[in-house]
Amino acid sequence: MIKKWSLLGVLLLAMLLVPTFAERSADNSQDILAIKGVAVVSDDTVEVTFTSHLTAFNADQVSFYIEGLESALTPIDVNLSLTNEGETMVSYTFAKDSQFKGFDSDTDGSKLSVKLNVASSLIIDKMAPQLVSAEYTGKEAYLTFDEALAPECLNPAMISLDDNTIVSVRVDGSEVTVTCSDDIVEGAWMTIQQGAVCDTKGNVADEIEVEVMGE
Repeated sequence: MIKKWSLLGVLLLAMLLVPTFAERSADNSQDILAIKGVAVVSDDTVEVTFTSHLTAFNADQVSFYIEGLESALTPIDVNLSLTNEGETMVSYTFAKDSQFKGFDSDTDGSKLSVKLNVASSLIIDKMAPQLVSAEYTGKEAYLTFDEALAPECLNPAMISLDDNTIVSVRVDGSEVTVTCSDDIVEGAWMTIQQGAVCDTKGNVADEIEVEVMGE
């Protein structure tokens, strides 16, 4: 998927944490995330939708209880994805087959209790880095992403700019500086192919086409 960005279309991504229940993190400085919806989608899979766009998630922030069972259910796999509304959907897969066989999210919802816990140190990040802005001065373009990038993943050969030649590319945290052979022209389009950049967890950014504007 190619993402096109212009000056008016630059997406500013936010990490909005909305409180739910009365529980807070250990230092009480940050509210636990809010759950928007829960759906049992198969005999061993539950999908939980959060009201925020998350780039990382504590895998055991959520506990699952079924009426009549004494202990919480433990998922064996966790996958993150974004909904069309920009919310994060977390899909939990459980070890036992047919764990939720015959379970109807609408009619049996009260039998499944989903509880948010105090965050742990187990971080799972499956979200690719997103471009926040692209500006230039003279021969240098400055790209800002929403998270730190891995320098070893950078592939300058997969970055190009209209009517110009890329001389060097360097990464510093979430910032990428692209140096060109000639002065950059206002409104020039830069193409960053899929695989050119990734975050520190190895998540590769989708292909991006961005209009570079003066600072």
